[in-house]
Amino acid sequence: MDESNIKLEKEKYTNELRLTILENSLFHEHLITRSLGDILDIDIENSYSLSDKSSALSLASKIHLLIDLKSLDKKQKPNCFIIWK
Repeated sequence: MDESNIKLEKEKYTNELRLTILENSLFHEHLITRSLGDILDIDIENSYSLSDKSSALSLASKIHLLIDLKSLDKKQKPNCFIIWK
């Protein structure tokens, strides 16, 4: 395998990895949003706070809210969230 093929394979692997990370991140964010909607009895499709619009709560805020509601234990914070504070 020559150098150009190695570079193409590496780029392909990197793109596939990025896609997988993005898909998983979106899945987890949606799961957290649905959980909050269920707990608070909010229709997330028509919510300002839980929508996917720029005016909605951030993922970090949603996680903190779940902790405040005691639906998520602070000691069991999701390891997959780099934004954790």
